Amino acid sequence: MKSVSPFYQLAKASLNIGLLAVIGGLVACADGGGGAGVGRGRSLARPAAPLNVTLTPTAIKTFHFTWEDVTGETEYRLLEEPAPGAGFSAIASLPADTTDYDHIAFLPIRVNARYIVQACNSAGCTDSAPVSVSDLLPAVGYLTTPAGQAGDLFGLSIVLSADGQTLAVGAPFEDSAVFDSGAVYVFVRNGSNWNPQAELRASSPGTSDWLGFGLALSEDGNTLAVGVPLADHGAIDSGAVRVFVRAGGVWTEQAVLTATTPEAGEQFGTSLSLSADGHTLAVGAPRNDVVAPDSGATYLFSRAGSIWTQQAVLKAGTPAAGDQFGTIVSLSAEGRTLAVGAPLTDSAGLDAGVVHVFAFDGSSWIHESILLASNAESNDWFGLRVALSPDGQTLAVGAPFEDSAAIGVNGDQNNNLAPDSGAVYLFTRSGGTWTQQAYVKASNTEADDWFGTALAFSADGSTLAIGALQEDSRALGINGDQTDNGAIDSGAVYVFTRIGNSWTQQAYVKASNTEAGDWFGVSLSLSADGHTLAVGSPLKDSPNLDSGAIYLY
Repeated sequence: MKSVSPFYQLAKASLNIGLLAVIGGLVACADGGGGAGVGRGRSLARPAAPLNVTLTPTAIKTFHFTWEDVTGETEYRLLEEPAPGAGFSAIASLPADTTDYDHIAFLPIRVNARYIVQACNSAGCTDSAPVSVSDLLPAVGYLTTPAGQAGDLFGLSIVLSADGQTLAVGAPFEDSAVFDSGAVYVFVRNGSNWNPQAELRASSPGTSDWLGFGLALSEDGNTLAVGVPLADHGAIDSGAVRVFVRAGGVWTEQAVLTATTPEAGEQFGTSLSLSADGHTLAVGAPRNDVVAPDSGATYLFSRAGSIWTQQAVLKAGTPAAGDQFGTIVSLSAEGRTLAVGAPLTDSAGLDAGVVHVFAFDGSSWIHESILLASNAESNDWFGLRVALSPDGQTLAVGAPFEDSAAIGVNGDQNNNLAPDSGAVYLFTRSGGTWTQQAYVKASNTEADDWFGTALAFSADGSTLAIGALQEDSRALGINGDQTDNGAIDSGAVYVFTRIGNSWTQQAYVKASNTEAGDWFGVSLSLSADGHTLAVGSPLKDSPNLDSGAIYLY
């Protein structure tokens, strides 16, 4: 028999005891047992609740959270309840020892939001006491130009890229080159900050050209079409479009587009729309006279590489003098559906207005439909503004001089007790047939508010922002008092959402520093996800009379 040393026997016994201790601890844990001791293991407890949680609206669209660190946590989670009864859901997961966090939010639907900070480990999570949003005003973004000269009307036109990271702003009466030659300012977002990237002007500016009157931006934010409707290219006030492209953060002019045969006073470039890829461009020339004076036309251009070519010239089926077909144009994302407003068409009375819809069949543009308001009347200007959802299946049409006193969605269309209060009509397409889905009014309808002077969709067509540039309340921020008309023509924006086939107003939006005569809401743009809203206020006196401003929500 082999001899074994006492040292070996002691070591083996110690090893066996250690293994038994480990196995015993694992069994104890598996059985849910607790208590101290090497043999039985120790259960892990949840961390304590985070204390002294604070929420401070700050910077642009940002909620700054702070809390005290607790022991035993392996992560923190931030939970949000955007509206009462909506339930909490996680919006951020943060590493251990974190004690602050910035959450960028879409402000119009955060008025009554609540938040919880959870401290978590493998045993579970413990909630802090909920904190609520108390004041959104400090989180509203406010942009002006560095110069801010009187009468520039910075914000008369605005457009966001799909990801909400690039913002272009037109100031068509800017004078740094020559009088009212115009300029466009480009901003880019870095976290919660918006930084100036470029100031764009014509390579050969002219007096009263109005560069920046219309804007269109590709989905990626790298192609920008700029309308110059009073440029003298071939004829006085014939108009032009300047196309700029961005590479590596630097903007250069790629092309100057004009009508094939420019006409004096045609105002080519009054309205613009780009496809998502930036390769198809629609241009409105509402005072084109080829068929009849001011009957209007719309031009289609396509890009191959860096070369732009005119693809088509569209007109109303039966053009008439003064129709101003092309006052506004809107392309679907793929560039195969086009809506064109002709607000002064005498469809159901003088200047009642219509909208024409065209579809591209792969080789040519086919006139698909003519749309009228369900309560069409003289002088409503139906089609002064249109917005087509990116998928081309939903169309919003503004009639800012419609007269009914209805409130909200699908009210009494025939109660004309609020002259020029304005309305918006929602249409949906099935196959090639368009059907009116909703008749939309403001929640505080009043005469002369001009509800429907600006429209913007989210990418899925389920969020719609509507401007009413002459609304009169002196409310501040979101969902303030709509009835206190102490700021005449200050302007407002209304945010609606669609669930199924039903539209509901979600927010009533005002400037953070409302003043009379600012025309807040004359221009609008939404990011693709509907979580960033930019609003133009071109008559804002900041810092000088009618220099203009932009608000971000």
